[in-house]
Amino acid sequence: QPNMDGDQAERMFQLKTASHRIVEVIKELRLLRKNMAAAITSDNEYVREIYDLMRMHVGEFLRATDRAHLSKDLATISSEYQELAQRALQDDPVANGTLDRLIRDGLITPEQGVSMTNDTSHVTHIYTWLMEAAEIIFSARARIPINPEDVQEIEGEMTDPHKEVQRQLLRSHDEIEERLRRIREGA
Repeated sequence: QPNMDGDQAERMFQLKTASHRIVEVIKELRLLRKNMAAAITSDNEYVREIYDLMRMHVGEFLRATDRAHLSKDLATISSEYQELAQRALQDDPVANGTLDRLIRDGLITPEQGVSMTNDTSHVTHIYTWLMEAAEIIFSARARIPINPEDVQEIEGEMTDPHKEVQRQLLRSHDEIEERLRRIREGA
C-alpha cells in the first residue's frame, strides 16, 4: 500500500489480522461440528452436558458479535465480551477440574476426556479470536468516517463472515437434527 501513511498501514494490518481471526473461527467451528453432533446423541449425560455448555457459550459469543455491530461504544462491546469470556472460563471443564473428576470417577472414558480437552481448546480459540476480531473491527470503524453509499456498495461485493459462521452452525444443527430423527426412527 504505497499511498498509505503509517497510521493507515497500521489500520490495514489490524483489519487483515481481524479477517484472519474470523477465518480461524470458521475453521475451529468446522473442527467442533463433528464432536458436537455426536455428543448430542451420546448415551453419557456428562458428555452431553459438557458439550451443551460449549455450544451455549459459542452461541452467546456469536450473538454478541452480531449485536456488536449495532453498538457505537467500544467499551460496551469489550465489556460484554469480557463478561462472556469469564462465564465461559467458569464453565470450562478443564479449568474448573470437572473433567479430571469425571475421568477419575469413571463417569467418562479417558478418550472422551481427551476429545473434550481438545474441543474445549477450540471453543477457547473461538471466543478469543472473535473478541480480538470484533475489537479491531469496531475500533477501526469508530476512527474511519463512513459514507453510507460506500458501505452498501462494499456489502454487495463481499461475503459477510457472520453469514459463514451462521451457515456452519445451521449445518451442524441440521446434522444433529438428522441424527436425532434417525435415533427416534430406530435407524
